[in-house]
Amino acid sequence: MALLLSSSNIVFTSINFIILIIGVAGNVVLIGYYLMRRKKLLIIDLEILNLVISDLGYVIFSCTYSILGYFSNNHPIFAELSVGCRYFFIPIAIFSRATSLLMVLIALTRYAKIVHPNLFHRIFTKSNTIIIMACIWCVGITMPSLSVYDIWGEMIYFNTTGLCAISYQPNQSLANMTFLITSVSCSYYLPLVVICLCYVSISRANAQSQRNILNHSQQSRLGSISSVSRLLRKADTLQLHTSISIICIIYLISYTPYVICHTIQLAGLITIDSYQKNFLLVFMCINSFSNPVIFTIIRCKSRKQQMVRSVTAQSFKTTYLTDNAKTFADIRSVISHSQLV
Repeated sequence: MALLLSSSNIVFTSINFIILIIGVAGNVVLIGYYLMRRKKLLIIDLEILNLVISDLGYVIFSCTYSILGYFSNNHPIFAELSVGCRYFFIPIAIFSRATSLLMVLIALTRYAKIVHPNLFHRIFTKSNTIIIMACIWCVGITMPSLSVYDIWGEMIYFNTTGLCAISYQPNQSLANMTFLITSVSCSYYLPLVVICLCYVSISRANAQSQRNILNHSQQSRLGSISSVSRLLRKADTLQLHTSISIICIIYLISYTPYVICHTIQLAGLITIDSYQKNFLLVFMCINSFSNPVIFTIIRCKSRKQQMVRSVTAQSFKTTYLTDNAKTFADIRSVISHSQLV
């Protein structure tokens, strides 16, 4: 294999190494953090821990896949559609699907906790959550495996790099096209719709609770509730919308180029080569090393604020329990939004 690489290959290989180092280091630190406090893990912590593991796997395999592609320098690494070629790409597809579905689970957990708390306590127990996450991993493993054994979908071999991928070419079968449409829909379109709907519902529930607090405080002859409700409303609304915005924007930025390119390819308008495939896969790493950090920072901030907020709400509950029961339910609702989003 020729070791002389072009300038562009050297640049992209260096970028991949940097992303690989940052992604692995960040996710390993987060895994260690959650394992150290494994006896105190809540349901949302278990979900984030699985997301971190999935993101770690995706960063490792996608960056390695891309680096080997650039290092190949037009000298194939694997023989055409060999076992090594087929199995080398599968972990990328597995971790990518698991990440998307775990983000959906996290969004649904927050939605149930905030909008339907009674339903949340019945469904999202620790045992049920573990079962749901196991099903997510089974789906993530099963779908790409169908292509490996040519049951549904086909693997594409890139002659320039000697790497395989789940992709589409005009001369392939209808079964492969349906597999790719299903795969893209389950990995991007459906998760995006569910995540957006969940967070829109959370925002509406938060806004309604804040309006209830404001209306009651304006009718009250005591000014204490008004001042505290304004403080809670300002801080919680800012944290809520900032968290939602960051999560959705990063998801869109990292996944949209890959999905748009492959959607256009399915329409037969473009052809994606191996190097373009490498770039799109690594670009999705933005989501993999960003989201676990975002979720963990939000959780840490919520834990620090939880004690102060709980004491404040309990103080008002004790003082005005008889006349202001609904108002304090709304205050607790607003608090829960900032703790779980």
